Amino acid sequence: MSGVAGAEETTAATAEETPNPQQQRLRDELDDAYELMAADKHAEAARRLSKLIDAPLFASLPPREQAVALTTAGDLVLADDVDRALDLYRRAVRADDSQPGSWYRLTTVELDTGHPEAAAAAFTEIVERWPQLLAKTPDRLLDALVWRPKWSSPERIALLQALFDANWSSKVGSDDDAWFALALARAEQKDLVRAASAIRRIKSAKLLIGLLSDKRFDSVVQGGTWTFDPGNAARREVEALRQQMQLSPDDMEVRVHLTRALLLTGEHEALLKLVDDTQAEIASAPADAPALSGADEAIWLMNSRSTALLRMGRTDEAVAELTRAASMPYRGQPNVNQALNLGGLYCSLQRPDDALRAIATVKDNMSPFGQTVRNFVTHCAAVQTGNKRVATKALAYLRTHRSENPEAFLRALLRDGRIDEAASQVRDMLASPESRTSVLMWVQQGLSPPQLPGDAVTASGRATLLARDDVRTAIDQVGRVEQWDLYLE
Repeated sequence: MSGVAGAEETTAATAEETPNPQQQRLRDELDDAYELMAADKHAEAARRLSKLIDAPLFASLPPREQAVALTTAGDLVLADDVDRALDLYRRAVRADDSQPGSWYRLTTVELDTGHPEAAAAAFTEIVERWPQLLAKTPDRLLDALVWRPKWSSPERIALLQALFDANWSSKVGSDDDAWFALALARAEQKDLVRAASAIRRIKSAKLLIGLLSDKRFDSVVQGGTWTFDPGNAARREVEALRQQMQLSPDDMEVRVHLTRALLLTGEHEALLKLVDDTQAEIASAPADAPALSGADEAIWLMNSRSTALLRMGRTDEAVAELTRAASMPYRGQPNVNQALNLGGLYCSLQRPDDALRAIATVKDNMSPFGQTVRNFVTHCAAVQTGNKRVATKALAYLRTHRSENPEAFLRALLRDGRIDEAASQVRDMLASPESRTSVLMWVQQGLSPPQLPGDAVTASGRATLLARDDVRTAIDQVGRVEQWDLYLE
């Protein structure tokens, strides 16, 4: 468990009044179970605790003692029976809601078991009551809590507002996504005053483009000003991350975000030097004293390096770098992300057989988004090899799951020559308050790297799509398309 989860006590409290004999026997049995746990006899401890906490007399114990037993029992069964653990963690906070660690456990398990709204509600308790613990919370968890719940759910909006009121700040800029989401939610509620408050905290160049392209924000976002200039914002992002890297020189996550910021501004040589220097630091450090924390994240540095090399026309080096990244394990597991990205790169290079080989190593137990990426690569390879049956099946999957990855679905439609269906998809997304910003971002014009042979059909289809009168009219009703001197893809 993290520092947040560890913030609670793990031993039973002593009752202030003299317990009756039955309660004392129950306490003694609970203590025996705790001792078994301390002796690493987890299975027996779990068995005994399960029996004790379901006994009628258990409810007569003070709330804090009940919560300790319930939380401990949940910890013991979590790996083998997550649903039982979830029930125990829920009972623990009902018994005693005064421990942030109990709420943290509940948050993570609600999220892992597919209850993102409940997870958001649980974490809101932590933010509102113990805001100082936000500094110990991984950005990865906060990102999931912001984006997995239903877009307009009360739980999500309450969490976003709680984070805002707590002045949450991320060292790598993840808080910008939360303020952008809060601004969208408030704009839909016609509360432009609170939307403007959230917007004032946004520093991300890409998110500023999202605001400037969306007419919902015209009354609170002033295009052409220094504050809302995406180019200035992108340069400020790079500088802020460079400063953060000086403050946290051993933090890999900061370097990963810096490479992404450099890709946005097109500072490719600086990116290559950063990655090369980082790899040299890692290689020269003793095995028992790594140079940087989060060394597994180095694969994302390699991913960024591959993109930079590709833009510079050094295609063979780009493929070699991404191939090497794909072969490296990630958090002790096969590297799914870079294998899928390598498949996409081969698709863009019009090497369908290599694309299929790259994704063949990927197992089925990946995220829903990962499944869409795999089907996108499969569709691309099938189109390039003329396998209509496989292409049709992959496109059907992307259509069914288009809410998970709408951009992949649109690009697949364009590759398949289905311009009418792509136009319908764009119009539907523009009409939806939830998906409007993402499609407006997709239609923006940015700096373009050299076009790769496998992307020619998609690029031509995109130009045809955006030239259609019905698509242009739909865009003009709710937003605008502009040219930006940044690499948006």
